[in-house]
Amino acid sequence: MDVSTKFSNTITTSGKITDYFSKRETPKVETQPATDSFESLVTEYAGLEYPSEIKNRVLSVAGNAPYSDLADSSGQINYNGVTFQCDYRKNALCLGDMSDDSQVLTIPLSAGGSLKVNVNSLDGLGRAIGMFSPKDQKRIMDALALYAKVKNKQDEMESEIVKVYKNLTVK
Repeated sequence: MDVSTKFSNTITTSGKITDYFSKRETPKVETQPATDSFESLVTEYAGLEYPSEIKNRVLSVAGNAPYSDLADSSGQINYNGVTFQCDYRKNALCLGDMSDDSQVLTIPLSAGGSLKVNVNSLDGLGRAIGMFSPKDQKRIMDALALYAKVKNKQDEMESEIVKVYKNLTVK
């Protein structure tokens, strides 16, 4: 009998504990507004004048870009009159206007990262091809050859479409 009494007391006690925790309110935690991301802080303070060693250290923590060892403190590389911009967030080296993605060729580079070139800046890329390693020069030339083929096919398709419309309007 003594065992059954202890067992019933244990069940009663555990029931009370369960009731206590189920009725208890969870404490309300006041949420603080989220702090700015590291990337937004870097871009916010990148325009301010700091010694180049501090700026380069901050940018190297934020990311890297191909051939960034050739860049000045603002992240620009000038080679044979052609200006490249290092994009540390996207690990890319950029040439020309990057606002319209449909006009940008992205070429993966051998040591990682990519070269992004606006199709209207291809002549500048030709002047600066000597800046790149032989492996990257081959990748760039292959990408340009492929781009030329694709562009040629697109032009052929457009001319065929024009011919079809002309034939439809004549009949």
